[in-house]
Amino acid sequence: MISYGRQSIGDEDVQALLEAIRAPLLTQGPTIERFEEALAGLVGARYAVAVANGTAALILAVRALDLPPGSAVVTTSNTFIATVNAIILNGLRPVLCDLDPATANLDLAHLAALLEGDPTIKAILPVHFAGHPCPMAEIAALAARHDCLVLEDACHALASSYGGIPVGSCRHSALTVFSFHPVKHITTGEGGAITTNDRGLRDRLARLRNHGIVRDLPSAPPWFYDVVEVGYNFRLTDLQAALGLAQLGRSDHFLQRRRDLVRIYQDLLAGDRDLTLTLARLGTEPSWHLLVARLTDPFLREHKAELFALCATAGVRLQVHYVPIHYHTCFVERFGRPSLPACEDYYRAALSLPIFPELEDGQVAEVVAVVRGAIAELREEQA
Repeated sequence: MISYGRQSIGDEDVQALLEAIRAPLLTQGPTIERFEEALAGLVGARYAVAVANGTAALILAVRALDLPPGSAVVTTSNTFIATVNAIILNGLRPVLCDLDPATANLDLAHLAALLEGDPTIKAILPVHFAGHPCPMAEIAALAARHDCLVLEDACHALASSYGGIPVGSCRHSALTVFSFHPVKHITTGEGGAITTNDRGLRDRLARLRNHGIVRDLPSAPPWFYDVVEVGYNFRLTDLQAALGLAQLGRSDHFLQRRRDLVRIYQDLLAGDRDLTLTLARLGTEPSWHLLVARLTDPFLREHKAELFALCATAGVRLQVHYVPIHYHTCFVERFGRPSLPACEDYYRAALSLPIFPELEDGQVAEVVAVVRGAIAELREEQA
């Protein structure tokens, strides 16, 4: 079965794990700091704080902004639930923005209207969907106009850039969040991180991930520690950090391979009337975490579930990213269901094609052939 994504583990990763498991410290050791320094260097930020997973990173990042109780945060409906849960779990109200049909990222016109109409909005949380960078300079300008903070969800976008600026450099934001789940650009098994250029935010994030503990206090005995605020156990282990370091060493290879795969798909699907691929916005270099195709025929959109089933039977597992946030019961019961027509049109049309570094060129051709065969079979059944 060819799935939409999977990890890429090499001999260097295995060796790094073997060395880490024999080290004196399996957690809270020096490998964490080495991983954080390497990650910050890759994205051009001053600091990185590694945590247990991308969800933990989102929760901590929203918490660290210290937004007024009851205020709102704007984000997209086209994201995984963790983005919105991080807002809700911090006692804040999510406001959903419609998407730009070209990129499936935040729609700037709708974002501007939301900011103009709701003075309780105190932060913007753009998601770099599929690795396509959002227009951060424009978002930052809107935020400044409305006295809002900006926090980036870059769980899809490690190694992405816009105008030569790496996503995660925090050029236009206070904080950026990454995920290292197995299907992401690099993996630590589970893991996440937050980057920032603010030393105060860095120190608070490091404290919050470790129960709010402060050590090395003046005049205190060596065993003493203080808990200065309620925190979490959101620590990454040294084993995970060791894997992450090895993976970071192959980041360029992973990125180039994804770009090569995109070009193969583009060549094979050139002129296809049933499927259109999401393209890179001018001036951006996506990481291509996902490769989204959209069904152009209303009949195929209506029968997307059958299309998926036929492809799975033929050995290709497609996916949809994402079920819109405003379709989920837990959101609707609390906040209602806003009208987001572009997001809903995208959801009806979208499917994610397999893309990961170990996908072979011939397998890309197989995927395209299977999808086209399934479409032909559906049309035959209709006739």
